[in-house]
Amino acid sequence: MKVTLTWHEVALASQVGMRRHAEALSKGLPDAYGRTSDDGWAVHIEGACGELAVAKAMNVFLPPTVISSS
Repeated sequence: MKVTLTWHEVALASQVGMRRHAEALSKGLPDAYGRTSDDGWAVHIEGACGELAVAKAMNVFLPPTVISSS
């Protein structure tokens, strides 16, 4: 199955990914691979885009949220 995100969807998912990364950096949290630097920036953005693509393929709504763990 091929899923193509519109530029609006890419922009939305990119914002979510940036917010996730900024939140993690602000709390000094490492990502799943132990990175705390800017190395995880693209991973968060691409991950959010991937999540949106799967949701689009499954025809389900994916709320553009950043879940914060205190």
